[in-house]
Amino acid sequence: MTKILVTGANGCVGSALDDLDLYDPNNDSIFKFIDRSSCNLLNREHTINLFKSIAPDSVIHLAGLVPGFYNINKVSSFSDNIKINENVFEASHLAGAQRGLFCLSINMFADNPSRFPLDESMIFEGTLGGPFAGYGHSKRAMAFQCDNYNQQYSRQFFGIVPCNIFGPTDNPNSGRLIPSLIGKFKQAIKDNTDVVLNGSGKPLRQFIYAPDLAQIIKHLILNYTDTKPIICSGDVEISIAD
Repeated sequence: MTKILVTGANGCVGSALDDLDLYDPNNDSIFKFIDRSSCNLLNREHTINLFKSIAPDSVIHLAGLVPGFYNINKVSSFSDNIKINENVFEASHLAGAQRGLFCLSINMFADNPSRFPLDESMIFEGTLGGPFAGYGHSKRAMAFQCDNYNQQYSRQFFGIVPCNIFGPTDNPNSGRLIPSLIGKFKQAIKDNTDVVLNGSGKPLRQFIYAPDLAQIIKHLILNYTDTKPIICSGDVEISIAD
């Protein structure tokens, strides 16, 4: 029996994964979900002890502090995520987990990328700026640590980079585009006011539905044997206005 520990159970992606039928006839696996109420990932000792008690064979790390667009704490969006990620890495290692899937972010990519479309080789290219720079750097550090653990301890840790996520349990303060827009329209209906959206509406974005991403995560943790990071995105680009 393979035990898979999942952090961030109450998040947009974690809850979508928890809603799946996780039985797979080709893989005898049991998924154990944890959230903030069961483990404070900022607490190193608590995290290590819980991981050791579960003794997972694999870890899916989806938890993190996502900075909302209108309420950004630049310090905590970097330092708290660094602490969480480091605690999860160490706890996974000490608990004996051999495999790990770590959720990265599109914020890892440079503000002015050298080319389009983006690909996995560009994760560490260029500089990060703007309000989400700290969050992006914490994700770059997580990708870097995956490689470190793989090289030093022969682990199979890898990252996935989702494009813009949206899903049933997301909230308008998550900083993600579609939930933020939905929140604006809901508030405008409630207040009987106009909706004001900044910008030209011309930038193009790609989106992924959280339950679809959950299916990808399930497939990868059960079947992926490489350690190279993977961008999870469709080919369709949609303008902000559309």
